[in-house]
Amino acid sequence: MILDMKIDKYFRILGLSGLLCVIKAKVTNSTVYFKLKRQDCKFSLCLRIPSSDVPTYEQVFIDKEYDFLVKKQPKVIVDAGANIGLASIYFANKYPDAKIIAIEPEQSNFELFKENVAPYPHIIPI
Repeated sequence: MILDMKIDKYFRILGLSGLLCVIKAKVTNSTVYFKLKRQDCKFSLCLRIPSSDVPTYEQVFIDKEYDFLVKKQPKVIVDAGANIGLASIYFANKYPDAKIIAIEPEQSNFELFKENVAPYPHIIPI
């Protein structure tokens, strides 16, 4: 399960307050919503613990898997399989003039996705 990820890894990724949310989720056997603010993001974002949100957050924001060079600033970006919107948020902050069309079919992901991207008018959730 996701909570079995090493404690030091959760601490490294989410800090002390994130680690406390992990412990709370484990003790209460429930989903905890963890809100965090990053300096490179205009607005805060929310992750569910336990879920695949934390490893996805690590891929997008810590490992910077989407930090690649482009020859020209994109005008439109399609995020197919947007999950909770982390890649869309990353691109919205990196390319603030781009229109981002983001598609997520799974309902619980889509609900958190809409919440996460609500402050970004250029992200269109579908």
